[in-house]
Amino acid sequence: MVEGKKVTFQFKEGNEVLVRGYFPVELTGSWVEEKTFGEPMIWISFDGPEDKPFRLRFELKPDGNNFELAAIKARPLGKGTKLNPVVLKGSPVFKPQDKEKE
Repeated sequence: MVEGKKVTFQFKEGNEVLVRGYFPVELTGSWVEEKTFGEPMIWISFDGPEDKPFRLRFELKPDGNNFELAAIKARPLGKGTKLNPVVLKGSPVFKPQDKEKE
């Protein structure tokens, strides 16, 4: 649960990721392993729909087979804008789902 919403990530081929549940519509983005700031993290970035252009990044910290949500950052798309943190309550953990349940 993230901000009271059941959020799921579905990792596809390559570095493609789908996010469901955070927005009214499903978004497709990409992930990268980021090692710049100490411990390795997984950053998943999404661009919002054309009618509401924004960029959103989920920062996940690996924890065994799970991922702890360390941060969410967002910004409107446009020149000179920066990613701003979204305030989180707690540290949600994402766990792999059985393929049979998908």
